[in-house]
Amino acid sequence: MASTYDLVVVGAGPAGSMAARAAAYYGLSVLVIEQKQIVGFPSHCAGGILTSILNKIGIFPIVKKAICSKISKMRFISPMGTIVHHNFSRNIGYIVDRPKFDQLLIKDAQKRGAEIRTSTRAIGLKKENNQFTQIIIKSHGTIQTIYSKIIIGADGIASNIAKWAGLIIPRNYIGIGFGYNAENIKGISSDTVEIYFLSAVPGGYCWIFPRGINSANIGVGGYNTGSYMKKVFNWFRNKHPFASPKLKNCKLTNYTGGIVPGSKIPAKTTFNYGMIVGDACNHVDPLTGEGIRLALICGDLAGKIAAYAIQKNDLSLIHTYHKLMRKHTLLELYTGYFFRHFLLRANATDYECLIRAISKVNLNLIFQNRKWIPLFLQGLLKTPSILKIMKNISRLPPTIKIDLAHNFY
Repeated sequence: MASTYDLVVVGAGPAGSMAARAAAYYGLSVLVIEQKQIVGFPSHCAGGILTSILNKIGIFPIVKKAICSKISKMRFISPMGTIVHHNFSRNIGYIVDRPKFDQLLIKDAQKRGAEIRTSTRAIGLKKENNQFTQIIIKSHGTIQTIYSKIIIGADGIASNIAKWAGLIIPRNYIGIGFGYNAENIKGISSDTVEIYFLSAVPGGYCWIFPRGINSANIGVGGYNTGSYMKKVFNWFRNKHPFASPKLKNCKLTNYTGGIVPGSKIPAKTTFNYGMIVGDACNHVDPLTGEGIRLALICGDLAGKIAAYAIQKNDLSLIHTYHKLMRKHTLLELYTGYFFRHFLLRANATDYECLIRAISKVNLNLIFQNRKWIPLFLQGLLKTPSILKIMKNISRLPPTIKIDLAHNFY
């Protein structure tokens, strides 16, 4: 096995695999290390990719075998029971089998020349001339030093690469997702995502993501403790007036919950010489909790920048990553932060107003074009009461923790 590479990527999730395949395509020697024995398994993701990103970045043919369902409809349910349906003229996204999705991506990176080592952990970085040029890895009890010109940390929310490199990662908001893949579900459509808002989960929601005719990923996500989310999940499954008839007799299979970063992108995302991507860099939509899309975009960008820096023989070029990454993500992420600010303070009546607004706007602006500002303006024009509600609840403190004595509505 080689001990010197142009690029070492830590983590074989979507961000790491995209970085590896992009860099390998341009001829770099690439090593990906992954602490799991099997890439992508176990998964801590519901598998929702509700955008057309797979087609836009050209990986649809690579990952199409991981697609469980194509989504062309959405259903939103308010805490008071109001239901809004949206039918789209074409598919707006997919529900994927995350383990298979990750495995297909890393296999494509391998086809391009990247090397993958599983059951392998990064246990340290070493500096040489004020540059991190060595990464210490441990695999099956054996410790080895790997030399690399560039290092990419795609090692998740608890990123050791970011910590060892001295990067400060905001962790003001930590989301919790509690969900399962489930079978024997009644009354769902394989092309329809269902979103349930509860005032007991401010800034979050419950979901049914179809994985087939009678199977789905079901769960709840928001800003509270894991034990609280488990209680909400059980209530949602067994007592929610609309969801429980579909879910109460279902069979739960794989647990897919986990911790989700919800804070802002760090002020610094590069070091000499490396970058951080994916959950390690808070590349998660703070409103929806979706991270796959941004991981794909930013991982691909990081891999291309690494290749460019090597080709130009100027490793300092990797520092352009931060500016370019923000250019791709800033508007979307800060719009999410803005809306989350209000949803963390919303009650059932506020959600009812939001549902009315959703019924009147063109959601294609988000799911197909990512145009948040036009959508917001459209919502204000068609539901002016939103502005008054936003003004009122902006004065309230965020309701991140809720007493379990509260009604889950």
